[in-house]
Amino acid sequence: MKRAARSFTLIEVMIAGALLVSVLSLALGLFNNYSNVVRDGVATTDLEMRVSRLESLLRSELQSVQAGSVVLSDPNAVGFFTRIDFRRVTGFDAGTNTVRVTVRRRLDFELEPGETRSNASQDGDRYIDEGLLVLYEDRDDDGVFAPSERVVIATLVASDQEEYVAGLGNVGIGWGFALASGGATPVSTDTSLNVNGCLLGPDPVRATGVRLRTVALRFALRNA
Repeated sequence: MKRAARSFTLIEVMIAGALLVSVLSLALGLFNNYSNVVRDGVATTDLEMRVSRLESLLRSELQSVQAGSVVLSDPNAVGFFTRIDFRRVTGFDAGTNTVRVTVRRRLDFELEPGETRSNASQDGDRYIDEGLLVLYEDRDDDGVFAPSERVVIATLVASDQEEYVAGLGNVGIGWGFALASGGATPVSTDTSLNVNGCLLGPDPVRATGVRLRTVALRFALRNA
C-alpha cells in the first residue's frame, strides 16, 4: 500500500514565499539599477554629441575671423558680451591683391521666448533664463540682420553669471565672447577670441536634475 504524498506545512509555504519575494525584490532592484545605468549612459552620450556638434560649428564659423570686422555687444545687459558680429576670411584674390571675406555674420545668445532675466523658470522646465545660440548671415550684405536670416543652432544655458541653475546651485557660468583686452573691438594686442558657455540636458535618473557640459574655445584672429 502506497503512502500518501506529504504536503507542505504552512510554515514551509511561508518560508518559501518569503524567499521568493526576496529573490524577486533583488532581481527587480538589479533591473532598475541596470535601467538607470543605461538611461544615464544614453543621456550622457546625447549631451556629449550635442557639445561636439556645437564645437564643430563654432570652429567652422570662428576659426578664420577677420579681426577688423569683430564687434562684441551685450544686448541682454548681463555684464559681458553675448553677441559677436564678424566676417570670416575665406582666401586671397591675387588678381586684385585683396583678401576675400564673407558677408557679415552674427552669433547671438537670445533668451528663450517667455524667459526673462529673473532667476526663475517662467516656462516651468526647471531651466533658469535659458536661451538659444542663433546664427545670422547678412546675405544681401545690407548691414541688417533680418528674421529670415536667422538660424537657431543650439539650445544653451542662460547668460547670467549670477543665476542659479536648477538643482546645481550657483555654478557661476554664462555664455559669452571675450577679447583679452576686455573691449568690444580688438586692439593690436588682441590675437585671439575666447568663447565660453555650456549646454544643458535633462537628467533621466534624477527627475529634478539637469546635466551640464561646458564649452571653452579660443580662436586666432586674422589681421587681414
